[in-house]
Formats: sequence, C-alpha cells, structure tokens
Amino acid sequence: MILLLTAYPSSSQFTLYRGNSVMEFSGYVTTFYNYRFYSEGETDKKKNRFALDYAVFRIDGVHKKVWNYQLQINNAALFDKETSDGFIMQADVAYNTLNDRLSIDVGFNKVPFSRSSLIPNVESPFLQRPQMARGGVFNRRDAGVTLRYAVFNKLINLYAGAYTGMGPESLSGENDESGNLEWAGRAELSYPARYRHKEVDLTDIPLPVITVGFNARHAEKKTTSGIDYPYQTLKGKKLGYGSDVSAMWRGVTVSAEVLRFKMTPEESLLLYGKPTEYFMAGGVMVAINYYLKPLKSVLAVRYDEFNPHDLLKGDKEATLSFGYNYLFDSMRAAMKVHYFKRLKDEDAVKVWNEDQLRIALQLQF
Repeated sequence: MILLLTAYPSSSQFTLYRGNSVMEFSGYVTTFYNYRFYSEGETDKKKNRFALDYAVFRIDGVHKKVWNYQLQINNAALFDKETSDGFIMQADVAYNTLNDRLSIDVGFNKVPFSRSSLIPNVESPFLQRPQMARGGVFNRRDAGVTLRYAVFNKLINLYAGAYTGMGPESLSGENDESGNLEWAGRAELSYPARYRHKEVDLTDIPLPVITVGFNARHAEKKTTSGIDYPYQTLKGKKLGYGSDVSAMWRGVTVSAEVLRFKMTPEESLLLYGKPTEYFMAGGVMVAINYYLKPLKSVLAVRYDEFNPHDLLKGDKEATLSFGYNYLFDSMRAAMKVHYFKRLKDEDAVKVWNEDQLRIALQLQF
C-alpha cells in the first residue's frame, strides 16, 4: 500500500523521439487476493491465494503519423497459466490513411467481436469479464488482419477481419489441417459523441451518450479444442453473433450484451442423440455502475449467464457480481473489490461454482 501511494503521483508514460518517429513505454500491474467460499467438508482450498494477474509491459510507436505498432506482453503468464491472458497480448502493425478514417491492422490482436471482450481489463470496475466473454467459447485474440473504417468523426466504426481461427495457438505459425480462415466483423454506432471502449464515466458527462454494437464471426475447422470450454475451436462449422448497448450520463454507466453461437459439429456425439444437426451456446450480460466523484469510488452490479450447450439441462452458469473501486488516481491507481455470487440452475443438482471474494490493487505506469 505504501509503495502504491508513493508511486502513483509520478506515474506517466516514458516517450522517445527520433526524427518523425515516436515510441512510448507503459504498462500496468494487477495483483489480487482470492477467497472462495468452499462447501463444508471440502479439503482442497488451493484457490484461496495471492496471485499476480497482470504484469504488463507495453510499447506503442508511431512512424510518420501513418504507421502504428504495439507490443504488449503479460509477464505474469510466464509463471501462472491461470492468469487472465497469455504471455503475448498484442503484437501488431497498423497503417492509417484517409485522415485516420481507414486503418489496416496486421498481426496478433483482439478480434473485433463482443464489447465485453474489447474493453481493457484496467477500464472495468470488475476483476473478471462475464463468463460468456472470458475467451472460453471464442478466441478473444488471434493472428490476422483487421480493417477499420470510421465515418462522421468516428461516430460510426466498421470492422472486418480474417484470422487463423486458432487463437493463441496461431503464434506457433500453424493453422489446423483445414487451412480455413475465421471471418469476423463488427459495427459500432455512437451518438451524440464518440464512445470509446471504457466502462466507467469518470468525466461526469453532462449529456447522455449511447453506443450500439453488432458483431458476427464464422469458422469451419477440422479441430476441436479448449480447456474450460471444450468447443473453443470446433471441428465443424461455428457461427457466432451478438449485439450490445452501452450508455453514460452523469457518472452512471449502463450496459447490456447478448452473444449466441450456432455449433454444427462433424462429430454426432456432441449432439447427444438429439434429432438435430447443431446445438446452441451463448449468454447475456446486464450491468450498471456509478462513479461517486466526491468519494473517489465506483459502485457496480452485474448479472451474467452462460449456457455452454442448449441440448443439456442443468449446465447454465449464472453469476451476480458486486464491485467496489476506490480510485487513488482515476483508473491509473485503484483498489478493486469483486464479489461473485454464483446462482444455481433450476435443473442442476448444485451450484455450478463457489462464491468468491477478490480484492486487487491496480497500477498503470
């Protein structure tokens, strides 16, 4: 705590200049304590622990005002495989033209799909994304090319891209045996001003600002893979689509999102003998938070649920989250508290996971 309080007043990006090139160095650290409310008689309580979730170093560069590049790595992932992101979080080059209306981005980056996935973790009042957007049912990052076209002073942003469809496995330089690419697209419409990928209104916006998003992605692969969710990559056809809405006004932010995935597997065993050629997966999220400027605090509530397989009963994963943030210096230096209240599916025998309390310190430098 002492180190945090003495460090944040001097935190700033370090910048180097050379001719018409600029390079900035920045990053952030997030460390937390996690406590799970285990059921009586449980002997394995290893999840009650301190953990380094992020130790991120970031390089941003601009060359001749039209070329951008970024390298972002999470050093914590070298030692703990349960961190929120892998070691390489971003490594890409972008060319901007038409007065910054058109951007062509090549490399490893976030796929333009799901607002909950696109919001940086340091900009969220919660310490974990909704279950549907944590990267289990789809790859949040991948190697490929993304085109962004902005009009009306970036009130409308259109994204389209092609990717390997293998997520972090694409860093090995291989696709699966199909050689097929995954295609994704997203449209964002904001009014009356540009709406960035943020989740808290720290500026106390005097007029309501709203954004609406629509996205879709499609892949056809020869590989089925995944850890927490076994269909992150599906042998067969996978179509994902969804929409979201978010609004800010006077410190209040309200957001909602729905995601759906149509899975058409080549392996009939995944259909459990049902008279159908596909199954559905997906989820919903609704959240609200309020920034109390005099108290430097953010209060947040969120409900989210994820159904991994609609042909099975009792597997819905629902959570009611409560968040509190104390902002030492905006989101640059903050203490975050996140309580997960797990909700039981009416068709399940027991609750799908334990309740959790997570307390973290976040510092951006």
